[in-house]
Amino acid sequence: MKFGRLDADVAADRALTPSAKLVYAVLRMFQNPQTGQCNPSRAMLAEATGLHIKSVGRSIKILVDNLYLVVDDGQFRIVEREQIVPSDGTNCSLRGNK
Repeated sequence: MKFGRLDADVAADRALTPSAKLVYAVLRMFQNPQTGQCNPSRAMLAEATGLHIKSVGRSIKILVDNLYLVVDDGQFRIVEREQIVPSDGTNCSLRGNK
């Protein structure tokens, strides 16, 4: 089974609802890496996310309004954003003594 991908900048963006983040992650699952285009229907997105189709529509609008997604002639295209460089882990450690 394939899972979606939630980019760090999307996860941290407080302007996005949890539903919009979920729809974004699922859209990434359908994305063509060369074109950025993804073509699932709203019904398919609703099925994949467990959201109502109206919630999917609202989430798509939020993603478009916040420049994460472009909808052109019924086709979705994810807007590639500048990649966040991973930290070397100096300020966040999952290991350590308690």
